[in-house]
Amino acid sequence: MKVHNRRIAVIVSIAGALALSGCASGSDADSASGKRQEEPAPMTQTGPSETSAQPGQTPSAIEVEATPSYMVYGDPNAKTTIDIYSDYLCPHCAQFAADVLPELKSDALSGSNIKLVLHDFRVVDDSGSMITAVAARAAGEQGKFDEMHAVLMQEQQSLHDHLSADTLDADAMVEFAKQAGVPDLQKFQSDINNVALGRGVAEDEQQGKDMGVQGTPYVFVNGKLVDEPTLSQIRQLTRG
Repeated sequence: MKVHNRRIAVIVSIAGALALSGCASGSDADSASGKRQEEPAPMTQTGPSETSAQPGQTPSAIEVEATPSYMVYGDPNAKTTIDIYSDYLCPHCAQFAADVLPELKSDALSGSNIKLVLHDFRVVDDSGSMITAVAARAAGEQGKFDEMHAVLMQEQQSLHDHLSADTLDADAMVEFAKQAGVPDLQKFQSDINNVALGRGVAEDEQQGKDMGVQGTPYVFVNGKLVDEPTLSQIRQLTRG
């Protein structure tokens, strides 16, 4: 899988970036833009914090989970597992989400003995990639993960505009949550600042590192890396 520096991915156009085949992580990218945060920092306006609830409110009781149930499709006990690691700021992930992911979801939900698991892996921008991942999970807490995932991938140019303007924050995420039809925006605002969701993203990312993930999108079928994550290649592996 060909990759390029994650900082370049922030500043190039979406169209130009799609000429490549993935967004990169790894030591070279880290050294170019600073050391990756291993633990999610408090993110008032930019992500989770245990102390960011409004007066009189308490943070939602959310369990720390690397992969919550709303990020899993199909039979949990399926013979075949497809793991997909992606970053909402990676243009290649947006293309994958448009062209390949719907077909894989259909496969998993059709009773074909396939389990599809979505994972978060930050490669483009530590804080920006974190808040988008947390926002998708916060929407998932209200049964709107699919919708929020789709909105964030489809509105990626807007995400990059916010990133360039240093406005990719909780307020921006609320606007995307409205597009996704998240019913309780007050709860969403509370949940996006819940440290448990950020820790879940960090744990998910660490699992990816343990599997050897070096960029996005990275796809595994039963633990085997798909070198070229096209629909045909993935399906070929799922069918043995």
